[in-house]
Amino acid sequence: MKKLLISVLVLVTLASTAAPANAALPPSMSVVTGKVGYTAYSPLARKAQFSAVSTNKECSFIWDVTNSYVLSFMLDGDTVNTYSHDASLTQSGSILAGTGGYIAGGPYTYTWHVTSGTISGDTVTIQILYDTGAAGTLMTMTGTLASDGTMSGTWTDDLGGVRTGTWSSSNGTASKKYSAGCKGDGVFTYSDGDKNYYMVQIKYLTTNGNRAWFAGPVIHGNVGMGSWLFAQVKDMGKPGVGVDQVWGSFTTEAAAKAGVASMSNPTDGPFTITSGELKVY
Repeated sequence: MKKLLISVLVLVTLASTAAPANAALPPSMSVVTGKVGYTAYSPLARKAQFSAVSTNKECSFIWDVTNSYVLSFMLDGDTVNTYSHDASLTQSGSILAGTGGYIAGGPYTYTWHVTSGTISGDTVTIQILYDTGAAGTLMTMTGTLASDGTMSGTWTDDLGGVRTGTWSSSNGTASKKYSAGCKGDGVFTYSDGDKNYYMVQIKYLTTNGNRAWFAGPVIHGNVGMGSWLFAQVKDMGKPGVGVDQVWGSFTTEAAAKAGVASMSNPTDGPFTITSGELKVY
């Protein structure tokens, strides 16, 4: 990842189209604007100007359960015993596959494989077939993914009739794969004392309190062409000089979108502004 010596103030107020600061904004809309100076890794003077507005604050993602887990099963009516299985799950699109065995940590007296499985939103459905121990037994698991990536739900199987129970995951979590959302519209420009310059078309934006994150492709300039800019700004109020901060790095489209959605820190920064002001509202 290239270090981007950029002055990153996330001004999210489209210079020509964003609502003025005193205008009433829809609850789902955020604005970032800025015109600032700063220094980064050297005394070189840098300038950044930006203006952008959010068009959709929801950050879309899909769960990816690819990981190794311990799945703990309890049988309805049995409040004492917990049956812990190792499980290795993979995911392609919304389709799941995997294998597992009891007892967790091995050696396994029961083994099984996933015959079908799907992810839809926060809902996971897995059907497993036992290969050894209870060969031929079919279990169906349904569950919900919590915000921390853990899973829990209910199960049924056909061992000796119909049995039911509950299950939960531990020692492993699902991850969020950000796909879209957090959309924004705006422009960011950068220049410095060495005559480097570039312009970014802001396509993704999200805010949280006094912070904003944005991203977009470099569309013009003598540095950064072919890359995406991922940036963050922090509005500490007035006056902003000496307290407001900016971050920014050149990266890939996928990494920039994920960074905005997850509200993570760009590689480069923070840099404290030496002139100007930025606003997040």
